[in-house]
Amino acid sequence: LQDARFIFSLPPGVNSDQPINITYRLAGTAGSSDYTANPASGSMVIPAGQNSVALQLAVADDLVLEETETVTLNNIQIANAYNNVSLAQPVPIINIFDNDVANLTITAPAPTLEGNLGQKSFNFNITLDKATDRSFTLDYNTYDISATTANRDYESRTGRVSFAGFAGETKTIAVPVIGDIELENNETFGFRIFGLSTDFAGKMILGNDANAIIQNDDIGPVANDDRVSTLEDTPI
Repeated sequence: LQDARFIFSLPPGVNSDQPINITYRLAGTAGSSDYTANPASGSMVIPAGQNSVALQLAVADDLVLEETETVTLNNIQIANAYNNVSLAQPVPIINIFDNDVANLTITAPAPTLEGNLGQKSFNFNITLDKATDRSFTLDYNTYDISATTANRDYESRTGRVSFAGFAGETKTIAVPVIGDIELENNETFGFRIFGLSTDFAGKMILGNDANAIIQNDDIGPVANDDRVSTLEDTPI
């Protein structure tokens, strides 16, 4: 974490025998909770006989993931006794780069028996571990592995969810799994997230794909022994 500053200065080696008054307004995408200005009054003075004065910005460290934010100086007015000091252009902009990282993780459902008919919901949870300074959206979809939609093992799901941006926020996506009476191995299908509406300068990390396991609960036919033993004189 580093602090920042704007320096109002005359050319090297130049000073004035009269004070130079400067007024300004702080603006930009960064807000008052992101930094503390010193002085906070919106005015500064280059004292007589001095070359410069600095506006210090103490940057606040927080636990919120944010986009890169800016601090700018607007409505700058300069006054001195000789009225011969002007503002050089362009006026610098301070960028505040966030030092936080947030993660979106997927929790897969526990392995579950498919059932013989009807549907069961297999729920995938998408969780945000850290607060963000704005809402965002995220895309998701299922995909075949050994379980397939063509075999009617499950119904595919594709969509988009919105996050308000608070720590611990969780969205649940329900995927229908279709029961049957077909003898088969346990099967899996996958779930992925992608397509962030904003990636917060690359500091929003998407978790790995998750797989759901559909457990087979069907039993194959059992053949009984068709041989019978008996005494030779006993009818069967």
